[in-house]
Amino acid sequence: MLKYVEPHASEIKDGRYEFASLENLPEWNAILGLQFENLVVNNFRSLLPALHLEGVQVFSAAPFRKARKSADRGVQVDLLVQTRKAVVLVEIKRQREIGEEVEREMAEKVRRLHVPAGMSVRTALVYAGALSKGVRGDGYFDALIPAEVLLGMT
Repeated sequence: MLKYVEPHASEIKDGRYEFASLENLPEWNAILGLQFENLVVNNFRSLLPALHLEGVQVFSAAPFRKARKSADRGVQVDLLVQTRKAVVLVEIKRQREIGEEVEREMAEKVRRLHVPAGMSVRTALVYAGALSKGVRGDGYFDALIPAEVLLGMT
């Protein structure tokens, strides 16, 4: 938020700043998306029931980034939850409409992530926005979790 306010601090203080709306600020949607991602990651325990991990020992739950190597493309997972028997890749999206490209992106992440033998891989989507019919209906994700569930609004 400071990156928007600080450059205009003197104009704001003097009452010369013309404010239209938050939606018109450059990169506003990207900032909101990052904030939503931080909210989800920092409250991952609220997701455990929806991920069917309530009462399961979680060894780690954090964003995951594997750097790109010469022959191996990197991978970035918004939230990776690891238990003794499973790895859950959680994609976090906040946008007006979430289309089927999210499934293709997740499939590529699953393919690039090297999971130890004997561990299952599960996928989840935490979202704020409207899901396309394809995402809602084709069953690719093991869990579809609307923001309202995370925030305890349902």
